[in-house]
Amino acid sequence: MAEQARAHGFAVLAEYMLIYDPRTATYGYYARTSRDVSQRWGITRVSIDGYTGEMTGLWLPTGAAAGDTIRTWIPTLHMAARWGWPMQAAVSLLGLVVVMLSLTGWMIWLRKRRARRAVCMHRS
Repeated sequence: MAEQARAHGFAVLAEYMLIYDPRTATYGYYARTSRDVSQRWGITRVSIDGYTGEMTGLWLPTGAAAGDTIRTWIPTLHMAARWGWPMQAAVSLLGLVVVMLSLTGWMIWLRKRRARRAVCMHRS
């Protein structure tokens, strides 16, 4: 990872995980780097052949392909993993607004339903 960091101009901030996929006989070495958007986890990945130990691939979360950058930002924003507690508070507040709007919408629907039933009962 350090070699790739030098070659591609990013900094390795912390090791994240090493996993083995027996279906493809490859190791995935993940690290949190300066290319990662999240402040909680790292998804910069180096793939290593499980038999030869040779590097077979590098995946950078930002800066390489626009689609990968978007794919990285969406879950990071969804889980409020960027900009610390202000972002977490904003996401929590937004969740409460959604609940409030859902409840008020349900209450309005219920009142209209009762009113329609009362009109139908009165006509009969």
